[in-house]
Amino acid sequence: MDEKTEKLLQTFFEKKQVGLAKIITLIENRADDYEEVLSRLFPRSRNAYRVGITGPPGAGKSTIVDKIALHEGIIEHEIGIV
Repeated sequence: MDEKTEKLLQTFFEKKQVGLAKIITLIENRADDYEEVLSRLFPRSRNAYRVGITGPPGAGKSTIVDKIALHEGIIEHEIGIV
């Protein structure tokens, strides 16, 4: 893994939004070292859950995501919304 990608991972691990955005792009574009990036991210995910919220416009997707985020904040879990 090159130095640029190492710095990008460090930015991500510091919980900076720019790090997340760039890592998503790197993985979506299947950059040369995307598999190594994924292998570095996986162990840190611990017992994380991924939840997808879908529905037509006006169904209340944003409202339910806001409610989940508020609830998770109260019980002291980390939550990321993309």
